[in-house]
Amino acid sequence: MDTKYLARTAMLTALGVVLISLSGMLPTARIALAGMAGILPAVIVVRDGPGRAYLLFVASALLAALVAPDKGSVLLYALFFGHYPMAKCYIERLGKLVLEWALKLILCNSVVTLCTAAFSMFFTGEFEALGGLLPVVYAVTNIAFVVYDIGFSKLIAFYVKRMPVDL
Repeated sequence: MDTKYLARTAMLTALGVVLISLSGMLPTARIALAGMAGILPAVIVVRDGPGRAYLLFVASALLAALVAPDKGSVLLYALFFGHYPMAKCYIERLGKLVLEWALKLILCNSVVTLCTAAFSMFFTGEFEALGGLLPVVYAVTNIAFVVYDIGFSKLIAFYVKRMPVDL
């Protein structure tokens, strides 16, 4: 590993931990800040490949779990946003748009199912009251995910076009 890679990864890890911590302190911006932290591994994916980006994801999730005041924000990052740049890279290598979107939506819905199952296990009474709204949760999440993915793709394309490769 070279020094540039380590320095870049360390700085992005620290920034990710700050964003995740802020997302717990600013509840109205929780999803936006966790999403911004989830964009950071994309920098490493573009520069060094998805394999090395997992180091940033794991380090920022573990450090945030230790220092962030709101563990829900850490879970939001770890389950939804942090791993997505690497998954997106691998999925988009397939080169078949319909298959790519199917896999991305399967991934998104798997995470939602995992979260609702965990919620149900820990808060049974509250979850049963929301049972009728579950299709709405899936629909809204899928719409938000598609918008996020399209915006994320445009942001990555902008980054690739504007940033010099030798940084």
